[in-house]
Amino acid sequence: MTFDAPTAQLLSALLGGALAIAGGIGAQWALDAQRRRAERRGLAGAFAGELAALFSAMQQRSWLDRMDELIAETERTGRVPAVVFSVRHHYFRVFDANAGRLGVLDPPLPEMLAHHYIYSKMFLEFMEDLADKFEPHETTAALDHLRAARALVDEGMRRSPACLEEARRQAR
Repeated sequence: MTFDAPTAQLLSALLGGALAIAGGIGAQWALDAQRRRAERRGLAGAFAGELAALFSAMQQRSWLDRMDELIAETERTGRVPAVVFSVRHHYFRVFDANAGRLGVLDPPLPEMLAHHYIYSKMFLEFMEDLADKFEPHETTAALDHLRAARALVDEGMRRSPACLEEARRQAR
């Protein structure tokens, strides 16, 4: 099929325009994908750093051993030990600043992170309650409370390595 010169020029212009638009859309899509990948990797890296620090602190401070000691002392003495519990720093900055952005991360990391941080915050609340709520003679209630707090720490220690590894994997 042959076209006269004006029709051929019009078709060439339309084809060139269509190719330019498609190229622009494709380039924008590639840039957006690269930006999303960089954002996902950066966010996962920030979570990996915060998780590594928290997990290391849990191990270094022997939280499970300390919980066992509090439970054993309460059982042995029949009295709630005086527990002074304070958190002087905000240890969940990355999570609190980025909780609304968890959807940027690939599954299963958002669920793992939410679980980890909720358990961590629940543990802090349990320990604050222990320091504030129980009188020395309220042994049964305090023991139940201590055991629940210990279960939170145990669950955190069990799940933290997998969550940390997944955050590190997504940060690569």
